[in-house]
Amino acid sequence: MNVALVPAKRILQRYPLTFKCVCEQAIQENFHFNELTPPPATPWWLLFLQHQTGFFSLLLWAAAILALISYGLQPEGVDNLYLGIVLAIVVFLTGCFSYYQEASSAAVMEGFKNMIPPMVSAVRDSRTVVIPARELVPGDVVVSF
Repeated sequence: MNVALVPAKRILQRYPLTFKCVCEQAIQENFHFNELTPPPATPWWLLFLQHQTGFFSLLLWAAAILALISYGLQPEGVDNLYLGIVLAIVVFLTGCFSYYQEASSAAVMEGFKNMIPPMVSAVRDSRTVVIPARELVPGDVVVSF
């Protein structure tokens, strides 16, 4: 059923609304604050290290080391030296770029916390009250202006 096309009277007949009294004492006894607990923070250096040592990065690090070992065994050809250096630089820069992207997206997600309004109007105990958004509980009806 497409609710947008159904008249409001029919929807109210099918889904009757009941308002329960949400009293302050019951809220204090039964509910915690309506907020998300932040995930545990990982230090920046550990995140950077994780980006440098992903599976594919480890393969490329191994290839760079093998190319440098090969140059050490046969120093007359410098091709393996150049290959080892280029691989190491590319893997390092790729890890730096990946870390930068993750840090930027984490900063954007942190900014979303500021978008939540600190206070809301809600119907509680059959009256409209202005309360902090973190104190909303099931049974509150949020009123928008």
